[in-house]
Amino acid sequence: MTTQQQPTILVVEDDEHIAEPLVYGLQAEGFRVVRARDGVEGVELARHEAPDLMLLDVMLPRLDGFGVARQIGRAHV
Repeated sequence: MTTQQQPTILVVEDDEHIAEPLVYGLQAEGFRVVRARDGVEGVELARHEAPDLMLLDVMLPRLDGFGVARQIGRAHV
């Protein structure tokens, strides 16, 4: 039997009412989920965790989603 690592999804969302069911549902589907509550934390986790997919809110505290995308994009150029 081969073991395959779970795909990792980074959820960057500050609203608990959105993030909690989203994280729960993704985990129930077998994904490894990492959560950031603001843009700065999102950039840090994206760099550290190297997620397979990132779900990114636009309106975030400390650094908006566009800023997160720019910083993550620069790191991978």
